[in-house]
Amino acid sequence: MKQSWKKLEEYLLNISPKEVLCWENNKSYVDMSWIFTKPLDKKIIQKALANIMQNQNPTYTSKCERRGMKPEDIPGFYVIKNKDRILLGAPGNDGWTKVNLTDRLVDEDNKDGKIPVMTFDDLIKEVQNVITENKEVTEQEADFLIMGIKSAFSQSFENFVDYYQYLLNEKQEAQKHKCTIQPRQDVGGKKRRAGLPPTERKSPIIEFTERDRFLNGKNPELLVEVQEMLKDGTIIPNSYTVYVYRDLLKEIQQEQEGYLFVCEPLNGDRTTRLMFVSDEEFKNIVPDEAGDRFEKTVKKYLDMSDEEFYHQKGTANIMHTDFETYKERIEFFKEGKKGSSLQNLKAYKVYMEKLYDKSIDIPYYKPRTKKDIATLGGDTNFSEIDRTAQSQITKGDKNEVIEW
Repeated sequence: MKQSWKKLEEYLLNISPKEVLCWENNKSYVDMSWIFTKPLDKKIIQKALANIMQNQNPTYTSKCERRGMKPEDIPGFYVIKNKDRILLGAPGNDGWTKVNLTDRLVDEDNKDGKIPVMTFDDLIKEVQNVITENKEVTEQEADFLIMGIKSAFSQSFENFVDYYQYLLNEKQEAQKHKCTIQPRQDVGGKKRRAGLPPTERKSPIIEFTERDRFLNGKNPELLVEVQEMLKDGTIIPNSYTVYVYRDLLKEIQQEQEGYLFVCEPLNGDRTTRLMFVSDEEFKNIVPDEAGDRFEKTVKKYLDMSDEEFYHQKGTANIMHTDFETYKERIEFFKEGKKGSSLQNLKAYKVYMEKLYDKSIDIPYYKPRTKKDIATLGGDTNFSEIDRTAQSQITKGDKNEVIEW
């Protein structure tokens, strides 16, 4: 049973709150019937838990009866994340008494004022008491019942991982939004004068799986799967995956109320398109035929040509260079973090303000005069100044304001 519990514990500890199917006060509920398919096993466990609750709280049975509840009709368990371990919490029918189960006790357990914690071995001992109280059960039958209950626990822990993952996949699939865009002729590489071919890539394409893992790790509110219909009617599935975020620019205390759409192309030669839509703007969008504003927003912006998108307010592009630079760009636009690759802060401040369509106060980006910069002294300090400011230090009036 310990190995099965360890497998379940490791799985649940690595699930983020947004991935929990039924989240209530940091707990996910598991019906008792799901663990114990045999009615007798379930009744024995319920009776054992009720006895434990009665021992802990002498008023347990009377309070259950006053509420019109049977003390042993305990419906199931809550899965509780507790630091670096998982507990199964059994709630009593008096609305107050609880018991938490685990495979191991720690120093903090069972201190005054805390919900009692016991091991599965402790529960099995009480199960033995319940069985031996039944005069109709022989010793051999009792041993058989205990083996069956241990096996039921062990098997249910393993089954729970598979079943939970299945439900999680179904939930994620149900939450996906989908839309179809028109074909676009994108020009890879840097912008070139008319008639000249695009420049060749200097860095390898960042695999989509890497980009997807990183963007999913940023806890998007939802995803939009985008397919592309070519002129001949051919459908290219998963042309883009769009990650939609909220809680924007909290890193620099410039919270923005709205949605950031990160349109990530499967084809690494295409740029990542970013769009910000404020709550007010989003509310005024007329939904598509299916009543979906997210899909309609994505289609509107991804149907635009590169030139149209570039001139659209509330947008930004991210080129795919190397992976570290890519991650820093995403974190800058989503959270306001300053990465080591963001050398030209003046330009990036402009990009951010275009994306959010307003002035943004970036705390690590301050206007200075040439006189201020001169007093810093030393090559090290000079090298930390934005390169736009560096190029201006020797020009014009020393009191002229330079942004860096």
